[in-house]
Amino acid sequence: MAIRAHRRTGSSNPLPSSGESGELCPGASRLPALIWEAELPPNQRLPDTWVNEWKSAGERLQWLDGSQRLPRRQGSQCNVLRLVTGADNIRPLARFVTKPTALLLDSLQSIGDFGQHRDDFRESTITKAFVACVVFCAIELVESLVRDLLRGRA
Repeated sequence: MAIRAHRRTGSSNPLPSSGESGELCPGASRLPALIWEAELPPNQRLPDTWVNEWKSAGERLQWLDGSQRLPRRQGSQCNVLRLVTGADNIRPLARFVTKPTALLLDSLQSIGDFGQHRDDFRESTITKAFVACVVFCAIELVESLVRDLLRGRA
């Protein structure tokens, strides 16, 4: 946990630097797996209907290979979530996950990238309020995903 890393090192930076162990949001990497388990078949192949819709809307799917499997990188998976929950000229296609869940996950993914590359942003000050926002975002992400998975879509 970020706060534990902060107390351990005595640093004024509450986020772990790229050299410290620990995650900003422990367990957050499990949430995309829960989403894809609900949305995709076991082989994690993206449905043709999704891919065709995205291509017809003019999306450049540079991360998509011939197997049409879900990309391994979390950033690319966030892009898939952005598309499957609806974007400009693209209707929502997800059976469960909603746009709020996708936006929360994407923001935490970006914050996690930032936390892992703190050395590149030495001028950035991480305040307690920033950390509190991250924590509340993580809490809302879990609650939003639970609502999504329980409700489902037709």
